[in-house]
Amino acid sequence: MRGPLLTLALALWAGAAHSQVVTDAAGLREISARLLAQGQPAEARNMAEALLRRDPEDVTALLLLSRAAIEMGETREGLDAARRAHGLSDGTQRFLASRLIAKAYFDLGQDTLAQFWLRRARSDAPNAEALAALERDYRSVRAHNPLSVSLSFGIAPSSNVNGGTSADVVWLYIPTFGGYLPTIPVGDALPLSGLRVSGGATLSYRIATGERSATFLETAVNGTTYVLSDEAKRTAPDAEGSDYADLAFSESLVHRWQAEGATGPSALRATVGRTWYGGEPYTRFAQLGYDRSFVLDEDDRLSLSVFADWTERRQELSGGEVDLDRTRSIGLRGRWTHLREGGDRFNVSLGARDYLNELPDTTYSGVTAGTGYDWAEPILGVHLGLGAEIDWRRFDESFLAPEGRDDLRGTLRATMGLPGLEVWGFEPTVTIEASRTESDADRIDRNALSLDLGFESTF
Repeated sequence: MRGPLLTLALALWAGAAHSQVVTDAAGLREISARLLAQGQPAEARNMAEALLRRDPEDVTALLLLSRAAIEMGETREGLDAARRAHGLSDGTQRFLASRLIAKAYFDLGQDTLAQFWLRRARSDAPNAEALAALERDYRSVRAHNPLSVSLSFGIAPSSNVNGGTSADVVWLYIPTFGGYLPTIPVGDALPLSGLRVSGGATLSYRIATGERSATFLETAVNGTTYVLSDEAKRTAPDAEGSDYADLAFSESLVHRWQAEGATGPSALRATVGRTWYGGEPYTRFAQLGYDRSFVLDEDDRLSLSVFADWTERRQELSGGEVDLDRTRSIGLRGRWTHLREGGDRFNVSLGARDYLNELPDTTYSGVTAGTGYDWAEPILGVHLGLGAEIDWRRFDESFLAPEGRDDLRGTLRATMGLPGLEVWGFEPTVTIEASRTESDADRIDRNALSLDLGFESTF
């Protein structure tokens, strides 16, 4: 992280030397900077300390002292000086201070804090060259750091938080009657509008490395809850947003490698976890998956995944008894990505899943297909991505349809990134999603429209 930072520092300090009225102080600053460039940090440090005796809030002197101390291995002293400079500066000087703080934390072995301060530096980058160097340093520190933390948060108004039916009349099959009877959906059988609040965290720690491989232990927590609108409360007075809340917790062991001669990496993943719904235990699950990536040519990439999972679902019966339904499934996914001239990305995906046992309205055979397009350059100041997906599922057994049912769900999605509101390398995003589900069982027919507000890392 030395070269680009020192070049920028010399340009800044040399310019400052010509703009100062007090020529002796300006000369000391310039000489100190040149001594640093010549590999003489001790002499540079002495001059910086002389400047600080004259003016304890001399930001340039603090930056020089920080750089010199770090070069001499006095990292804590360098960190303190950089933090003082950061609190007294703005613009380019604050950018340099943030970079020096990141360098100090990196030398102290605190990679996560180094990444944090590199993110803070982004908004003060004086030019494209400095920003490119910052991004290279961030990627280097991230690769070195055994700990990776991924956070997500979103707020989304939704027209259908509970998956209520859009049908005016639902025909239900009654076995004892031997046919269908019409019912009119009421209460929480209807779509309830509200606000979806979601959040999650994934911690990944590298526990072993090899020449061409690495093994990670990952912990993930994701949750969603809802706040019902006034209209929804009038429709279903007894319903609460937390009735539809879900929480998932999982632990994974992941081994990644790239075989000699392979064009892309491979990964083997084993996961176990639990979920809760409406505040009550809902499922336990385990999954084994294998991923493989291929570089087809300069502009094309292909990723393939296969998986097998096992799920135990908790079902409450009448009289307070609990039944455990167990399911097993296998599936595969594939995605082809094409990089177009100018940096735009186009992708096509295809997936399939099949359950190996039968449970009414739970197990199915299904196929999913999707496509997406992401523009590299902003359009009217907005990073734009569009996507479409269609999902077909066949339920051979269903309480809603004695001959089984077919569900078809279509989804359209537009995501807009707002680079003008970026903070610390996180760009606000707005995602508009509209979906429609049609089924042989009227109860499953539904429409949903949501507006999701979130953040995406720009590094």
